Amino acid sequence: TRYALDIIAKDFRATGYKGCAANDPIIVNVISDDQKYRVQNAFNLNLQSITGFEASVPDNLTTANELQKVIPDAAPRPDSITLRTVSNENEVTLRSQNISSSTLNSWQPMQYTAGTPLMVVDANCQSVSLLMTDQDAAGGTRIQYQNNNCAQGLIANSTFECGAGAVNALKTVSSGSSIFPYIANTYYIGPSIVTGMPALKRRYIRTDGGNLSYSTEEIAQGVENMQIQYGLDPDKNGIVADLFVDASNAIDWNTVIAVRIVLTLRANVPTLPIDNNSP
Repeated sequence: TRYALDIIAKDFRATGYKGCAANDPIIVNVISDDQKYRVQNAFNLNLQSITGFEASVPDNLTTANELQKVIPDAAPRPDSITLRTVSNENEVTLRSQNISSSTLNSWQPMQYTAGTPLMVVDANCQSVSLLMTDQDAAGGTRIQYQNNNCAQGLIANSTFECGAGAVNALKTVSSGSSIFPYIANTYYIGPSIVTGMPALKRRYIRTDGGNLSYSTEEIAQGVENMQIQYGLDPDKNGIVADLFVDASNAIDWNTVIAVRIVLTLRANVPTLPIDNNSP
């Protein structure tokens, strides 16, 4: 149980992280609509960095029939949660941007593979950009982002999505800006790789031939239920004030600052013998 909760807690603590641009920055997402369609709802960072699902999962990751085979009949349907954030691994610092060649140059070597989604937090703390890499960095200091992105500029005066808004084609991202790999993880309950057993699973973004896609992995075997409540801070003063609600009652996800997660686990073999004659 501790291992499973630690995995989720690590993502939750970083959820919505935007570096120094924490207070309603301008979000500039130049990732093409085609790539965003491959991983639907992954890039809702400008709308909400956390999304909970009451007794369900997004995109039908687990069907009712699948769950019925691995959880008790009387058990409530498990909740699920999607967390959008950045990885603290492979963070680098921007040295310069060349808009005409769609390149970013960093001070440190990078290990990004082709198709990696990145978040660039401008050093002026006013804007955040989302983009995809074109080529493997392979220890180099140069990122190419011409393909799979709809704009070369990464700065705008207001929120930008492909087909909505306009970028500044001349203004570059500030030197000293931070570059992070972007992640969007969904935690849910589904059938384990062990027949007849449930498991806590995670769906994550991966790159496949330079394109974005979703993949899933098993986090902890034997987790048959997950119930989640969300601590709200409607006044945005950093205090939950005992206001914990189910996902169906969390009207504004941007006010969520805490979660209560209850996991129900079971062994893959009976822990006690069954005595039909016992009272």
